[in-house]
Amino acid sequence: MKKIFVVLMFIFYGLLNFSQAKDVKITLYDEKNFELDFNMKLMMGLTKAENDSKYEKLVNYIDENLTSKNKVSYTTNINLKKSVIEVFSENGDLLYKGKISKESAMLLSNTLELARNLPLTINGKWQERDNFFDKLTENVNITKLNGKVILSVEENAENKYGKTTIIVKNILKRELTDSEKKELLNLKEVDLLYSYKKYMESESLKGYDNEKLEIIKEDKNLKMIFERMFKDNKSIKQEIEYADDNRLKGISRRYEYGILKNETFFEDPFTVLVKQYYPDGTLMTEIHYNKGEIDGEMKGYYQNGKLKYTSPYTNGKINGHYKAYDDNENLTEELLYKNGRFIEQIYKE
Repeated sequence: MKKIFVVLMFIFYGLLNFSQAKDVKITLYDEKNFELDFNMKLMMGLTKAENDSKYEKLVNYIDENLTSKNKVSYTTNINLKKSVIEVFSENGDLLYKGKISKESAMLLSNTLELARNLPLTINGKWQERDNFFDKLTENVNITKLNGKVILSVEENAENKYGKTTIIVKNILKRELTDSEKKELLNLKEVDLLYSYKKYMESESLKGYDNEKLEIIKEDKNLKMIFERMFKDNKSIKQEIEYADDNRLKGISRRYEYGILKNETFFEDPFTVLVKQYYPDGTLMTEIHYNKGEIDGEMKGYYQNGKLKYTSPYTNGKINGHYKAYDDNENLTEELLYKNGRFIEQIYKE
């Protein structure tokens, strides 16, 4: 196993850095580094389909228990300093032992740290701190119920700041066929990211810092929600509502302390329209995009709903007549631009 991928890190990192900048896709994941989590691969039967002898004992243990009891439990211990992973049965028998990269170990530690209100990055650079976790323990249950497969994981780790717990529950709609498993095993990164989800009924994750709920992530019925909790029950929430299983078209909404801040409409899957709102829910700005560039007429509005300005754009550059209005929509200024360059002032009140 070259890498262990934990979705949480990229969800939160995406939330903090979410913008409508040029060429930004609407996603809560790092598509270029996406890999399925180790336990997810076991639950979906992909590890068995790989037919790698190093997983034989672990895969047989899972198969035997699911066949006889429709349920299997095991424990995963990851030594983050030594980059070693061990998987044990309910009775304590060693089922698998292997290495993970140091990069993956650091990634896992930082993922756990996200359940705390400490910044992991400043100006895009990871911050070195004495917060490294030595060991991560996962208690895992896989259950078959009414044709569905349910993965439940409780992750626990401690460092000098206390205990971090992450609770995961993912539900597979049904067992995959052999051909479906092979298809997924041949996919990489973004193709895998969007393809595996069509088999999932729901995915949920909760992160706790010293038993206090800090983060919530849910993905169900083509809607993904990520919420970061703060003091006094306040939160920042981002939700993405997809149009279909392809997840290439939909709407992303960002809420701060319960108030809608902006909506982003996307297709294939680039931004096509951004709407920003005042605290009372009144539309503040409309910005159109084409292939990652601002394109079309940008509009701004006063809080009373009246037009504040219009600004035409072509391929990311202001191009044409910029017009400003007072709060009764009377023209106050008109400027002419060409390909981003100011040409002349046509009117000034």
